[in-house]
Amino acid sequence: MLNYAQHCDKKNCNVIFEFDLLLEHNYLVPDLMIACEDKFEGNRYEKVPQIVVEIISPSSASRDYLVKRNKYEQLGIPEYWIVSPEEQ
Repeated sequence: MLNYAQHCDKKNCNVIFEFDLLLEHNYLVPDLMIACEDKFEGNRYEKVPQIVVEIISPSSASRDYLVKRNKYEQLGIPEYWIVSPEEQ
């Protein structure tokens, strides 16, 4: 996390919650993403973000661990974090 804080400190980065992400005709809505040096126009983001974070719940766990993890990797997203509020 410290590396991202240092990286974002030097750039114009935005933390975006539940914003539409459209990459290569794939429509996803991550719980959180960080995108740097880009202007946001409209209601979706169409570039590769620095990091994507999914906060799992019992109803989304298998999708977040399997489907989204594979899709984000295929799309070239450099970092994908899964956060479980129940685990420490």
